[in-house]
Amino acid sequence: MPLDSVIRTCSPTKGTQLDHVFLTKARFGLTTEAAASQTMEELYFARDGKPAPIALTVGGKGCDELIGRGPFQPGGRGAELLKCLRTQFYEAFVKAKVPPDVAVVQAFDAACQLGRQPFVEVDHLLEKESLPQTRYRQALAVSLEDNAVCLHKTTTYRAPQDRATGTGVDPTTQVVDIAMLLTGTSQALEVTVNHVTVRVADSVASPAPQELLDAAQEHSRGGQAQSGFLSRLIAALSALFSREPNIKFVQGTASEFTRTDPQAAARPREISLENLGLEHASDDDFWVVSASKAGFAGVDWAWNNTVASYGVKGAHVVRKDGAVVDPATQRGAFHAFGDTIAERKAGELDRGNQLHIGGLALGLRGTPLPPDTYSFGTEHVAAKLENADWDDKPLETELRATLDAALFPPAGVKRHQITINGEPIAVITDASRKDSDIDEAIRQIGEAFRDDRGLRRQVFAAIISGRAGMDIVSRGNGMPQFKDNANETCSIDIWTPQAASAHAPPPGEAKVHFSVKQGKALSEGTRVTLGSKSFDKQQFAKAKMETLASYSLSAQGPKLTVLLCDGHLKPAPRAASTLRSGQNYA
Repeated sequence: MPLDSVIRTCSPTKGTQLDHVFLTKARFGLTTEAAASQTMEELYFARDGKPAPIALTVGGKGCDELIGRGPFQPGGRGAELLKCLRTQFYEAFVKAKVPPDVAVVQAFDAACQLGRQPFVEVDHLLEKESLPQTRYRQALAVSLEDNAVCLHKTTTYRAPQDRATGTGVDPTTQVVDIAMLLTGTSQALEVTVNHVTVRVADSVASPAPQELLDAAQEHSRGGQAQSGFLSRLIAALSALFSREPNIKFVQGTASEFTRTDPQAAARPREISLENLGLEHASDDDFWVVSASKAGFAGVDWAWNNTVASYGVKGAHVVRKDGAVVDPATQRGAFHAFGDTIAERKAGELDRGNQLHIGGLALGLRGTPLPPDTYSFGTEHVAAKLENADWDDKPLETELRATLDAALFPPAGVKRHQITINGEPIAVITDASRKDSDIDEAIRQIGEAFRDDRGLRRQVFAAIISGRAGMDIVSRGNGMPQFKDNANETCSIDIWTPQAASAHAPPPGEAKVHFSVKQGKALSEGTRVTLGSKSFDKQQFAKAKMETLASYSLSAQGPKLTVLLCDGHLKPAPRAASTLRSGQNYA
């Protein structure tokens, strides 16, 4: 039977549940990492001896191959899958020239869609509820093409065994295919539905085939479609393409559809017919209704169901619809931006050029990093207070561990120096007195703020997390990161209003200063990273770096107020680079 086709202006069924779900199936920025991870755990992994509800493949690899053998905590498989998807999507978007910081947020938003049931199960709305059938198997194939994440979902339905018309008849009643794209550009993430195909079997005792054919003929004549399966299907597909002027509907036998438009009829090779229960199915036994895009007046319209727009404000990526980017993703975007800058600096070193950081090239000191990036350090310290109970004990426990590592480091590693108003906290080198020394250090710090519990807690948090906050900001600005340098020194200076010094803060406030120096020479085993590139000590003729930071603590909370970086990296003469790579933005 030849295919019948018709092009008509879409007329969305506004106000119906079907229309609303189709038009809102992509919700960028409104799905949390935890929620997406949990949904992925439930949808894509086998549990209790039952197969996964949806057989997912990404680039031809199944979920178990993607995430590895584990072990995983309960719910950990979904979280690891989300991480894998974010990484792959990020790499695709960056390769397509999306700015790295924007690409991090886009990759998160795109990956989270696979953790939203309304998105991955949107095809369920095309089920014929009155048919004697049940959902059987589902498969979702994800692939990457340039800056697009390509999704193809296939769902099969079966009739109860006693509905079959004869021995050996395939019980499949319906097969639904939907193909979608998530496309990242420099300023937007777009969702596009390419086509939807519904196959209905005529080999099962059900009214679907005749109803399907009658409604298709009525629609092709341009009259009012009869109330039936196809009329509801066309209404559903119209809702799916409701922002577009024209939709092309095709109906006929599956075999003719496959012959006439093999590209639209095809499925990705990763979708296994056997797993879907279609290994014995024949196109000769199915009717097809397919909906696809149709141009208008020679113009290809933008077939986007949902578009999320992005921008950069200061050092932060923003969603223009106002949805807030969560702190972890925002920090990943900041680091991606900084690592891109750092890799350019690494390229200069690899070409034998010296790298001057801050004002040392001019004999100056105290070159600050951009103040609009300090909020990342502030947020890191403030988070310690948000996550801690109002009781001081949890903070004191973390402070004890921090002081233990700082004041009693492994052999060969320099200990930190901690002062209060310029007076060092005394530490005995005898390890047998370690516990009492740490107790005394905590007592002295607490005593300096005995009348202000809130300020005392902020000082504890700054000592615990201030150094890490410095590193977050310096990395986001493309500064070198020094790893495992035993010659590194760090001093922490705590200042109260009682200090007889210009460093004294106003009444009711405190300051915590950090000074980190990499020493006159790097120790053996030191690594200096610039983005994804890593250098060994032997690759430098000279390497020096000093980082200074100051946190102001007040009733308004902790705040990083200044961060200075000064340094000089001079590469050693070498015939070829021995750079190592390996970095992520988690």
